[in-house]
Amino acid sequence: MNINPKLLKNVNEQLTLLNNKLNTKQDEGILLWTNPNPSLQFGNQTINFNDTYSHYDIISWVDGVTYEITRVYPNMRTIMQIMEGGFVRTRYATATSNSITFSDGMFFQSYSSGTQNNSQVIPYKIKG
Repeated sequence: MNINPKLLKNVNEQLTLLNNKLNTKQDEGILLWTNPNPSLQFGNQTINFNDTYSHYDIISWVDGVTYEITRVYPNMRTIMQIMEGGFVRTRYATATSNSITFSDGMFFQSYSSGTQNNSQVIPYKIKG
């Protein structure tokens, strides 16, 4: 299979741009909380903050990889979700102006009901 070198170069450039945007986004905001050990299970719990915020950005962790950022607003229940192949990993986050409550994690395989799994979509960092 031959791949057009110009197309491959364009794809690599786009991936680099996306990676740079993600790194920049992760650097924005005030770091409010860092999970001291994201490799441990993370069950239903509330994290409180000393100040109030209009929104939070949550960076998730799954299997040693930091994933997408989920923006959460006070008084809204937001789903944190990671889809890979035939798997879906989820967790809910409900925020107030000075706290976030996380549900247990869930793991779904293709065409199956979900099972509770607290090693899924673990909050890694929270910025406000």
